[in-house]
Amino acid sequence: RHSVDDLASALGMSHEQVSAQLEELSRQGFRLDRHPMLGLQLTGTPTVIDRDEIAAARAGRRLGRAVHVYDRTRSTNDVAARLAAAGASSDGLVVIAEEQEAGRGRQGAAWFGNRGESLLVSVIHWAECRPDAAAEITLAAGVATAEALGEVARVRAGIKWPNDVEIARRKVAGILVERLDGNGVGTGGRKTGPCAYIVGIGMNVNQPAERFPEEISGRATSLREATGQSVDRTLLLECLLDKLEVLLDALNGDGMADLLSRYAAFSDMVGRHVVVRESGQTFSGCVASISPHYALVVRLDDGGYRSFEASRVHLL
Repeated sequence: RHSVDDLASALGMSHEQVSAQLEELSRQGFRLDRHPMLGLQLTGTPTVIDRDEIAAARAGRRLGRAVHVYDRTRSTNDVAARLAAAGASSDGLVVIAEEQEAGRGRQGAAWFGNRGESLLVSVIHWAECRPDAAAEITLAAGVATAEALGEVARVRAGIKWPNDVEIARRKVAGILVERLDGNGVGTGGRKTGPCAYIVGIGMNVNQPAERFPEEISGRATSLREATGQSVDRTLLLECLLDKLEVLLDALNGDGMADLLSRYAAFSDMVGRHVVVRESGQTFSGCVASISPHYALVVRLDDGGYRSFEASRVHLL
């Protein structure tokens, strides 16, 4: 163990400079045990995503046939969108970042992720442009995520409509599906023929509880916090890609009924009291079902029923 003053003396730096460097190391995923009397001890180093292992595991498969790993980027979805602009030859490309500066979720919400402790990935998926395609792909990504968490981490995950995956009703993963339209990424407009869909998935994997900012600490969790064990992020990603490819390919056939059944097994929304904001109005009630078209059906507090489309609402 070493004190900050000992380190400062050995390195020829000030106490403040060493403290700042230690904070940066913690931010990057290095684990430091701090004792007021005994000083500091390095207890763990961040693992990195192994691109070569993923490429070998995905040989001959569609998703992951090419893998791009970045140390830092603004957003994996933005990088994937630029790659997708090359055309259908980009189908199946996977973009991974150890850290992203401007990750985002639905309706402009920011996505928090720790360097070396999160899984930040975007997949390019080319499919026929249809009004319901983004919702169906979101559903497939949610099921694939929940199944991968169960298989690799042996934990029971639930899907909170429309795009969150939870453990004990605390968010462990989020999904953002965007369609590439012209020169930008969005969900508006109508097109025919094939479109590029960017499937963004962010997971909290190996963060200790104290790593979460105060504003989300009561609503977020990680696999490490939920299970008490660290998880191999490369192995988790390989399992996720396996399951996601099967589910996405099934959408081209008659796999929607099976997907809805698998979704229902993970959904803990039915019976849950929700408050929904839509077009400036607020509604509250109890979730009655998820419709076959992936809308939320709510029995309102006044006794009536109302369906809500995912793209238009926000759950409070």
